Amino acid sequence: MVFAEDIRLPKLRRLKPGFRHCYAYLAMPGGWVGIDPLSHMIEIKGFYDWPVDADLAAHLRSLGHCALTVPVLAAPKRLAPPLPFSCVEVVKRLIGLQSWRIRTQWELFLHLRKISLDYGFVLFYIWFS
Repeated sequence: MVFAEDIRLPKLRRLKPGFRHCYAYLAMPGGWVGIDPLSHMIEIKGFYDWPVDADLAAHLRSLGHCALTVPVLAAPKRLAPPLPFSCVEVVKRLIGLQSWRIRTQWELFLHLRKISLDYGFVLFYIWFS
């Protein structure tokens, strides 16, 4: 899970700096898939030259990104909350997270940080000012 400063849209300026966009990389057999939910489309790219066992989050943090490693959760077998389309909603559904309370990238980061710590992932953060 990656959080970014992306401010191409003026309405994003009201969000917390450094947490104005989020996107995900999923490990798949044969490589990684990047899923970047943009306001006008969802960009999906395959990265087959990256080994599946690589610590991609650590690599992204070394490049200055705020990145977390989180597990894909067992989503409850019920209708997800009908919230507006956003990068946060796409990422939540990718990892099986259903919550009315998580609407911004910062709220998602705080929730995923707790999940990461619960699963024993070692975390380092890049903070934006």
